[in-house]
Amino acid sequence: MRTSTIRRASLALTATAALGAAAMTGFAATSQATKPPATRTVTAPAGEKLRYSATRLKAPAGRVTLKMINRDDIAHNIAVRGKKLAKPRIGRIVGMGKISKVTATLPAGTYTYYCSVFGHESSGMRGTLTVKA
Repeated sequence: MRTSTIRRASLALTATAALGAAAMTGFAATSQATKPPATRTVTAPAGEKLRYSATRLKAPAGRVTLKMINRDDIAHNIAVRGKKLAKPRIGRIVGMGKISKVTATLPAGTYTYYCSVFGHESSGMRGTLTVKA
């Protein structure tokens, strides 16, 4: 084989290896970006008006989904607010047997989750969400 042919073959292999490494790096970044949110679930228990089943939740920093399963005969929802959110995120109000959920990207900090139906939060339907890095 001639030296120039060997050099071209070597350059072609190096370029292929570099493209393969770039593609694998891109795949890893895409996989992390599409990582599913951490999900925390509470219920609105039947017969126990205006409270959630848990008043304290913990989650890792990043995308967090809060789900509320309504087992009560009154309509409820779940919402989240905090100093590190530009505005509250509010799930839809649902009746018995339905699920309200809200997803937000949350940095480390303390947040309040609550029912945004008028009067429910002030009557005790709220909790604290602690997000850790």
